[in-house]
Amino acid sequence: MDPLISIFKPEERALTSGPGDQVSVDISTQNTRWVEFTAHLSQFNRLTVPETREQLELLLKNEHDPAKLASVYTGLSRCYVGEGDFIRAADILGQAYSMLDDSDRDTQAFVLLEMVAFLAIIDNHDKSLLVLNNIPMLTKSKYLLNLAKYYRLVHLVRDNKKNVIYDLIDSARYFEEIDSYGTLAYHYKNIGNAYRVNRQFDEAMTYYQRGIEIVEEHGLNHIKAAIYHDIGMWKFHQGDFEGSIQTLLQTESIADSYFTRSFALANIAYLYLHKTLLDLSIDYFKRSLDIAVKNGVIFLIPGICYYLGTLSEKQKDLHSAEKYYHQAYLAANELIDHNFECRGDIKRAIQAYVPFLIRHPHQTQAESLPRNKMEFEFAVNKTFREIRGIFQSSLFRRVLQNSASKTEGIKKLGLAQRTFYTVRERTAGFQDQPIPAEVDQFIAKYHHLPWKEINQKFEALVVSYLYATYDHNKKKLAEKLNISYPGVLQLTARMKSSL
Repeated sequence: MDPLISIFKPEERALTSGPGDQVSVDISTQNTRWVEFTAHLSQFNRLTVPETREQLELLLKNEHDPAKLASVYTGLSRCYVGEGDFIRAADILGQAYSMLDDSDRDTQAFVLLEMVAFLAIIDNHDKSLLVLNNIPMLTKSKYLLNLAKYYRLVHLVRDNKKNVIYDLIDSARYFEEIDSYGTLAYHYKNIGNAYRVNRQFDEAMTYYQRGIEIVEEHGLNHIKAAIYHDIGMWKFHQGDFEGSIQTLLQTESIADSYFTRSFALANIAYLYLHKTLLDLSIDYFKRSLDIAVKNGVIFLIPGICYYLGTLSEKQKDLHSAEKYYHQAYLAANELIDHNFECRGDIKRAIQAYVPFLIRHPHQTQAESLPRNKMEFEFAVNKTFREIRGIFQSSLFRRVLQNSASKTEGIKKLGLAQRTFYTVRERTAGFQDQPIPAEVDQFIAKYHHLPWKEINQKFEALVVSYLYATYDHNKKKLAEKLNISYPGVLQLTARMKSSL
């Protein structure tokens, strides 16, 4: 699969079939194109998200054409997004894409457009735009090209670009003509947001209200909740704090989607944090987390837990802080294991846990980290010099990050100053690289060891892992690590002694 869309790597498991009883598909559209049919259906017209998922799963039962199957899988992925299961949604999109060849260009474009929408939801706008560039080369479908145009305009709105409002209004006319009410409502929502960014608040509300009229007429409750959320933020930007809170609470109460419910409560928590009302902020973050955990909305867990950890540490509740940082760390690693990028809240969650443990060495659950997280996959196909450089530069960064001064950090490491500067110069080429998750976990578990011992421990565990990975073949290990065979004999001897 194209590395550009590597997040959509399909799982090796089949989708479950729908229920046995046939249910009529509630959809009204003049268009006979299969991808447009699926697109309309997956907008949840007058159906809840679970009901739409059942309809789409029913379509899979007697269908064998790869292009049609791929489009149905794509519609299913939108259902999983609506339910907050982003990992499953990404897997199914990958499955859909893997079914297609160059003869299915319209369906390829449809799947890629859903990937664009998904990447936008998880705030990966750069990659979303790169995928979007492929659409005009794949299809001549007026519907799909107009959808691509709309997604590009939405990106411009999110980047606070000026002069996109009239293009959005023009785009809305097309979807109004073909009775694509869900996409039309989203147009009005985004036109409202564009006016809000320009601080034209009256015009913004006019379009929010148009969007609400459409969704109420056509039973698009999930979009109504999304518009209410934006109205809540519209009130906040006008200084109506209490009105903003009440509208976000209303959003949570009317939303069918667990993701939207958890997200709305988290935003209430952010607003209270903005007002430094910490107890209220913690309360709403906890309510948001409860929904996310119970319903598998894992994408929101790293950010929610990161803020709960930060707030708990600020209030000197170190036991709770460690619990939330640890939960954030594990959820972030699970997302990374499924090819989500280490950025935003995921990156914050990864980077917060180990520094907390270094600041508070007696508040640790590091022993409870899953064993497979200590398997050092980052080291595969790297030389011994690269592995050691990554580890030592990472250890320096983590310890100095949590020291009042460089002198204090050097003292914690148990190094002479001359040795510190020699090692730092030797590892300078690795300073700007992201710290691998398994290295962070190792540091969390063994940061109390002095410099020599922690390096020996790391070397022993990594060599042991790589020795097994390379089929217990010392010659192959020597080649991969780019060291001599006698050097590998010394390494494996030290490994056995240490372990």
